[in-house]
Amino acid sequence: MDVAETVEISRLVQRPKTFAGNKEEWRSFKNNMVNYMSAVKVQYLVDMRTAAKLESAVNDENDEGLRQRSVALYSVLYSFLDGDARSIADELEESHNGFELWRILNRDMEPVTGMRKLALSRQINRANELKGKSEQQFASAMRSWEAIIDQYNRIPGLEGHSGQFD
Repeated sequence: MDVAETVEISRLVQRPKTFAGNKEEWRSFKNNMVNYMSAVKVQYLVDMRTAAKLESAVNDENDEGLRQRSVALYSVLYSFLDGDARSIADELEESHNGFELWRILNRDMEPVTGMRKLALSRQINRANELKGKSEQQFASAMRSWEAIIDQYNRIPGLEGHSGQFD
């Protein structure tokens, strides 16, 4: 994909609205930001998901490509942040580490607790979404159940997650 195609695609994708740190607006902002950045370069999708799962600070200094994407992400994020969220970005102004900013925003907006892990685990095991469904309802119910499994699998620190950028 050349630069002209990337610019054209990013114009077609919905731009995120400014985010000031309101938890009710986080999910929408997060999804729009990931979509927007992945329209610019697909690697952002992988990098942003990886950063969101990390428990420790993101080191973007050892890989030039990662560093370039990190600085670009910081600049884009900064332009869409306001209020408390902008204050977090201001703390990283010197490093311009966009993936660390993304990790902190995710950690603050989606704290993972032991109770959350347990609740999702029970929901998966019970599979109530699948019980008593007609043939017409089953496919939709299966997608809902799989979405719950995906939520559980995205919890940082679970076995099978390397915590490393690819």
